[in-house]
Amino acid sequence: MNTTSTATVLANATFTLTTGLLGAVTTNLTATLLNGGTQVLIAGGRVASAAVATAYLYTISSTAIATTGNLKTGRELHTATLLGNNKVLIAGGTLASGAAIGYSELYDSAGLASSVTGSMTNARTQHAAMLMSDGEVLVVGGIAGTAGSIEAYQP
Repeated sequence: MNTTSTATVLANATFTLTTGLLGAVTTNLTATLLNGGTQVLIAGGRVASAAVATAYLYTISSTAIATTGNLKTGRELHTATLLGNNKVLIAGGTLASGAAIGYSELYDSAGLASSVTGSMTNARTQHAAMLMSDGEVLVVGGIAGTAGSIEAYQP
């Protein structure tokens, strides 16, 4: 069977560096496009040696960033999945202690707040999550005893 692959190379594509917006070096965070592509929710992560609950809203048109309602739990290595109602499911991750997290939060971009939502069957960190066409979020794999397992979040 013959296959043809094509790729487009954008020779003039560039990155623009803006520093100092988060106030500290932050790793293992998530960034989720919100509100029809006008804002980005930047949530959780690690600063120095601690998982943090900080959440920011970055407005694309003005490149402004503002703190917003924090997560209920400091977490890193989590997933953030935009749901059809413009809420974000923040699932699993790792606590500052290193323990995997077995519950999720729902971030409401309209109310700028987070609330605890359903618990997962297994605590998960370093997993993957994706929104399915029926509105469920499929949560797959990770470490902490979840290898090979899949579960679904039903909003």
